[in-house]
Amino acid sequence: MSIQNPDERINLEENVFELISTTTADENILHIEVSYPVRVDKMTAINQFTKLVALADNNSEIEITAWRPTMFEKGFEV
Repeated sequence: MSIQNPDERINLEENVFELISTTTADENILHIEVSYPVRVDKMTAINQFTKLVALADNNSEIEITAWRPTMFEKGFEV
């Protein structure tokens, strides 16, 4: 299975909503949607993303300081 990248026709600089937080200090937060097949449950998705983040750990080119799952949207089969 290949992972689809964001559509190259979309200008991410212009189309990703940006706001200035009045409560978040000393960090920026990028909210990202990650899609899984409908058969993947919440904990499996979290575990898979944990493994993905671990691949980037200790890579000086990737400056992620923390992450946490906040919502899981369940789809349905058609």
